[in-house]
This record gives sequence, C-alpha cells and structure tokens, in this order.
Amino acid sequence: FWLALDDAFQFHDYLAQDWFGLRERYVILGYALVMGLYFVVFRRFLWHSERALLVLAFLFAGLSVAGDLVSQQFVEDGAPAGVGEVLNYLEDAMKFLAIVSWSAYLIRYSLQQFGGATAQEEHPEPTA
Repeated sequence: FWLALDDAFQFHDYLAQDWFGLRERYVILGYALVMGLYFVVFRRFLWHSERALLVLAFLFAGLSVAGDLVSQQFVEDGAPAGVGEVLNYLEDAMKFLAIVSWSAYLIRYSLQQFGGATAQEEHPEPTA
C-alpha cells in the first residue's frame, strides 16, 4: 500500500527531498531495509507458502527500480527524444506486474489459510 502511495505522490522522487532533505537513494535504501525486516519477521510464513508468485513480484519490483535508475541516468545524460518515455513506460509496466503478482500471492495465501480450496482441489485430475 505504501509503495502505491509513494508512486502516486512521487515521495521518493520529490517529496522526500523537498520536505525532509532526503536523497532518493536513501529513501530506496529505507524501503529495502523495511522489506528485509518484513522477510525476517515473517520468514516462517513466507517459507511455508507457495513462493513462485512472491518471487515474481520481487523480480518485477526489482526490474522496476532498475528501470527507474536507468531512465534517470538516460535523461540526465541527454537521451534522444522518446527514450525516457519508453523507459518510464517499461518501468511502470514492471511495477504493474509486481503489484499483480504480489496481490495474487496474497489472495492465494489468504485463501489457503482460511480454508479456501486451491484450483487443484476444486478440479482434481481425472483418474484413469
């Protein structure tokens, strides 16, 4: 939820610098530390869950952060017209896929924890 607010209000890009004097890299480092703490605190739950969607979510999130850093560098170096927009689009696409993967992981995990059947249980394979 916080990352969605950060993206909507550009906290890491502008507000953190203007209001608190924090450089973007420190805000991103703070996010990484909070995520690391999250993994430490909830490691048992995460380890015993289906991790494929979780791994995808963090892969896409990492690609989004990398895309943000690359697009900033291209713009600062005077990239040709349109390159920055394409890189921003790719960054947003990776962010969207991260959100979808993370949401799917949370929904699936919640259904499993509260007794919801998985697709395999609802539609078992036919036996011969």
